[in-house]
Amino acid sequence: CCGVQGEWLLNALKQDEEIRQMLFLLECGIDVEMMIKAIDGDVAVVLPNSFITSDTNDLDYIVTANVDNTDFLADVDYWRKSMKKFGIEMSAVGKDAYLLKTEGYELQWGVEDDNLFFATPVAYRQNAFSPRSEVLRPYTNDIKNSILYLYVNLASLPLREIATVTGMEGFLGDKLAGFESVILRIEDTDKFELSVCLKEKNKNFL
Repeated sequence: CCGVQGEWLLNALKQDEEIRQMLFLLECGIDVEMMIKAIDGDVAVVLPNSFITSDTNDLDYIVTANVDNTDFLADVDYWRKSMKKFGIEMSAVGKDAYLLKTEGYELQWGVEDDNLFFATPVAYRQNAFSPRSEVLRPYTNDIKNSILYLYVNLASLPLREIATVTGMEGFLGDKLAGFESVILRIEDTDKFELSVCLKEKNKNFL
């Protein structure tokens, strides 16, 4: 999870030439800049427990972001017409919820409880919105006073399984498995703080 202001994020993304070109192309079918500008608060990437679909090896995920307005939803009907030119189908599947379909891929997106979300259908059905607010509650003040606050919940990841698959059992299994979380906090453009939290606070990690 991370705390992000949309205007700051958009300006940061545009510093990269490839991302700037990608945003320009996306604007042909969807007002992605309007969406990004609406972000104000937590942005979270959630991987469900079974985040790799066994039969296809596709990665399942959910991305959610707090927004301070949903003005972009007023243009959905126009987006649906524009996307058809690029072979993308968008249909309503609920209140402020939509399904994007291209050849061989589907993505659900919409707004629920002031959260903009993008999710693979499998991940959405399993766990649309994780209880991330409870996880981040102790860090509320730090998040409010930061222009970027990134919280990686390592304790929720199957690190030992990942270590086995990647052939890095020694490092990941013995070291990262002892991590609870990693936090990156940026208070100003020239100041950042990186923190690593351990599951066993009194254990000598080194």
